[in-house]
Amino acid sequence: TNPTLDRNPDDKIRPGQGLSGKKLGITRERLISGAALEERVRIVNFAEHEETVDVALELADDAADIFEVRGFARDRGTLLPIAVTDSQVTFRYDGVDGRRRRTHVAFSEEALIEAVEVDDVPALGGCLRMSWALPLAAGEERILAWTVWATTLDEADGRAVEREPL
Repeated sequence: TNPTLDRNPDDKIRPGQGLSGKKLGITRERLISGAALEERVRIVNFAEHEETVDVALELADDAADIFEVRGFARDRGTLLPIAVTDSQVTFRYDGVDGRRRRTHVAFSEEALIEAVEVDDVPALGGCLRMSWALPLAAGEERILAWTVWATTLDEADGRAVEREPL
């Protein structure tokens, strides 16, 4: 359940408010297995009536090397346009080593996907916001999940190293 910061007990009970305290349960689980990350968000409506729950997830890619040191110049590859469908996004990057790296994110349910402008981080290859409006009947439970995995294509000999999601 969701805690509230209200100090006055009378403020915690608002008859006109749809999802007041302890009416919505949210659980988040992450599983790393093999070459994939799976994340699940479980939402339960404990209200006595139907509610619509809005969920948003933002993803971005900068393809930075984890060994880069701030302040030191370094050759970088090329960020490519993001490939998008209703249920999957793929971030792509051509490295200076001749390999094309891709990070895939597949969703359990189709999402509304929109580009997000990020002014304060110019090195990002792109930022996307996925959003879902989930209608939940009284007592209903929904699980929204996404799986993240990477693939690499060696440009020199055309061999792909594919790792499929779990």
